Amino acid sequence: MNQVRLRALGSRRARSEVGSAVNEFELKVPTGLETVGEMVEELAAKGGVDQWGGRKGFNFRLVVNEAIANAKKHGNRLDPETCVHIQLAVSDAKVAVTVRDQGPGFDVSTVPDPTDPDRLEMAQGRGVFLMRKLSDEVAYNEVGNEVTLTFLAPA
Repeated sequence: MNQVRLRALGSRRARSEVGSAVNEFELKVPTGLETVGEMVEELAAKGGVDQWGGRKGFNFRLVVNEAIANAKKHGNRLDPETCVHIQLAVSDAKVAVTVRDQGPGFDVSTVPDPTDPDRLEMAQGRGVFLMRKLSDEVAYNEVGNEVTLTFLAPA
């Protein structure tokens, strides 16, 4: 089994959260689905998500797993010559995970709604739907090859 390790980028003062330190970590992994679970667990541990427990911790793991798997499968098309870049930013108030692939990107507005009665039997769009419903914030870059998932820390 591969060892997945996040490289610490250090701490900095967050501009939007006055006085709150943000710890940042970075992970660059080759495309291949075999290490997704390990990556998610390492991100959860570094992000302090293990302390959240319950539904919030489950949501984090499910959504981050989906984002990484999508980047590898749909973005990089499982090309072993490509990598997925993952960044983790942790503060007392929130945890943000950014996942970027080397693919051409996509227009998220064109992803069909999987809850539409005519689409219930189709798999397309479920991952994006879950990311939107289970994250506190979801943002894509203009190209569509990077997503940032933000989870607010439980009160």
